[in-house]
Amino acid sequence: MGTSIFNFYLLGQPFNGVLSFCMTGIISLSAFSFSPIPFLIGILITMAAMTPGILQNFGLTGLLDTITLSFLIFYFSLYKKHAEKKYLIMLRKQKSILEARTFGNFTLFFDSHVVKFSRTKSLELLGYLIYKNGSSVNTKELITVLWGDHADSSRYGNNLRNLIIDIKKTFSELGIQTFFITEYNNFRINPEVIKCDYYDFLDGDKKAINRFAGEFMNQFSWAENEISFLEKKALKK
Repeated sequence: MGTSIFNFYLLGQPFNGVLSFCMTGIISLSAFSFSPIPFLIGILITMAAMTPGILQNFGLTGLLDTITLSFLIFYFSLYKKHAEKKYLIMLRKQKSILEARTFGNFTLFFDSHVVKFSRTKSLELLGYLIYKNGSSVNTKELITVLWGDHADSSRYGNNLRNLIIDIKKTFSELGIQTFFITEYNNFRINPEVIKCDYYDFLDGDKKAINRFAGEFMNQFSWAENEISFLEKKALKK
């Protein structure tokens, strides 16, 4: 907001000063997360400093327009804060009821019920993404993992798309949000919204370490390579 006052008085550019004030408020609202009260104080201080100059250069109408825009910016800062709080509550609630168990056979639970998909490999796809712990995986890698090293992307690409549709449809019906993330040619999960024994193990949780008995996603052949790593890590704890 200091840039607005600098432009307005020190540079003698009242129009640029008002424009800077409005643009700073809008950009800050769009790009940052902050408490509305300090934001309001900043708006009030800047408005108090610029009011005489706005009246002199733009008249009462210009002042009222600026005040209206300031009010709208503050209102939307309150709305954004409320939306962010609601979103965080939703994430915490989802994490409490979305759970992946990886020691033994891989099973996905939602609200204490096993999540079932229409296609068998949908579960394997999710298991691999959970194993990747939030890292993005491209289409080629997923096809190789699911159908082997010699799988042709052009041939199996449609199969993969069907799995993606199946996962999205299942999650949509259950109300699972912000967990399965698809981007252009890349796929990942959000590890922050799921409870997972594998993640607890990696974080050094003693209960998770004690639950590990040398088995990890037993039904998937690619998961065998991770067992030796987990065994070595368990011995160090």
